[in-house]
Amino acid sequence: MSIEFKFKWDFTKGYFAVMAAFWIVSLIIWMVWGYRDSFKILNEHHWGVHDTASLYFFTHLADGIILPAILVLCIWRRDPALALTAIIAVFATGILAQVGKMTFFDSWNRPPAVFDDVSGVDIFAPHPPKRHSFPSGHATSFATGGLFLAYFLSSWQKWMGIVIGIFTIFLCYTRVTIGVHFPGDIFAGSVLGTVGAFILLLLLYPKMSQLVHPGNEHKWKKATPIVVAVAIIGLIAQYINLVMRV
Repeated sequence: MSIEFKFKWDFTKGYFAVMAAFWIVSLIIWMVWGYRDSFKILNEHHWGVHDTASLYFFTHLADGIILPAILVLCIWRRDPALALTAIIAVFATGILAQVGKMTFFDSWNRPPAVFDDVSGVDIFAPHPPKRHSFPSGHATSFATGGLFLAYFLSSWQKWMGIVIGIFTIFLCYTRVTIGVHFPGDIFAGSVLGTVGAFILLLLLYPKMSQLVHPGNEHKWKKATPIVVAVAIIGLIAQYINLVMRV
């Protein structure tokens, strides 16, 4: 086991521990109640229409503009190479999830199509998607971004990996609560995102560090105000867009 692997594992093992517990529980729920019925059971546990509407905005933290912007704002100033690796990882794992949706699992429909006009199913999403359910792209992105945030913040306090893991699970669960994904979709997406993120952290981050740091620090520091400004503008603009769509 290389020193590089040990170092990265040490700062992500808290996150992995939380996610592994989530995966075990998810598998048990899937095996006991099945792919569809597990959704009906978990979807019943929501917090009313107003709170469900609030969760709609939380769930879009995995948006293709919002999540990279958050990663930039959190990580860029201290480690541009890690921020760039995280953004690449989000898009790479997201593409893998989309390929799975469109090819191998093209016929797996979402809850709004499967439970159309079924009483007791709560779906809150403007123009809810009805196709390409498995795996969850949002859960994939949540897990990918979560691992990089856990790695970054665990260098400050190692217990932060556990906190980020718990928050990631909450964000993944919002996809079930607002009625657009089955628990099985969340399970698969979170596994894909976590494992894919760790592989890219291990393999790509050292190369990005070589590209960014040796003799180039001043150039990247000069770019910081522009990068941060673009991230903030993108974040605000995308949330305004979401508000207008509700």
